[in-house]
Amino acid sequence: MMNLNLEAVSDLVQEGATGMWRSPGHDPQFFLRFPDATSRFPAGWARRDIEIECRENVRRPRLYWDSGDGFTERESMLLPYPVDGRCSRFAYIHRPLHGLRLAP
Repeated sequence: MMNLNLEAVSDLVQEGATGMWRSPGHDPQFFLRFPDATSRFPAGWARRDIEIECRENVRRPRLYWDSGDGFTERESMLLPYPVDGRCSRFAYIHRPLHGLRLAP
């Protein structure tokens, strides 16, 4: 298991020290940073577990990955709607990943 660090990219405002975020815009995005700048997510089967709570205007989160060509729609997946604040999905990664981006 690997915990990744959140870095707000666009349309996100943190609400104090609560760990809660809100989006004043239409395209909220987080980079999911590896704990170590030299780390890569290895190729192979992986399960993504995301804890997320949506208060309103719920839409399915999308996870993008960068395997060397940048973030693209081709290398992304819709995650299931969160249930009890959590969504999970298995996927096969063909090449080690340089980064992940979450569009909640």
